[in-house]
Amino acid sequence: MLRDSVRVARHFNTEHEKKHGVRKLALLIDYLEAESGAELPRASVDPARTKVDVGNKRVPFATLTFDEMRDVVLQKKRGKEKTTKGAPGVRALRESFGGHGLGNVAVQYRGERWSLGRIEERQFADLGAALTAHAKKLEKTKPR
Repeated sequence: MLRDSVRVARHFNTEHEKKHGVRKLALLIDYLEAESGAELPRASVDPARTKVDVGNKRVPFATLTFDEMRDVVLQKKRGKEKTTKGAPGVRALRESFGGHGLGNVAVQYRGERWSLGRIEERQFADLGAALTAHAKKLEKTKPR
């Protein structure tokens, strides 16, 4: 709950929190991150202007109940997992992370740069081991 409060405070003001509640706003953040495939930058979000995909419709966030929003987020996350067409390297790295209990770590590749996000401090050692194992796997597959 504290984690949600911190995330919500980064993107919404106290009026938004009073009107919609921290838990529902945290779900909106989850939805926006699932939609973009990346962690939201530290920017203000206006829930009154935000629309959410519900089935084949885009509806205002404010009209959804907490339970409806939770269902939308779960569907969006499941849909992304099934249809993600990231670069093969991104998919392989995500699979490696999943095998090390790091399925929550966000992986992006743009140009020649890799970005990792949503890493908790307690995961540092596991992340290091997963990256090392992945690098060794890549070395074996490189042509000589």
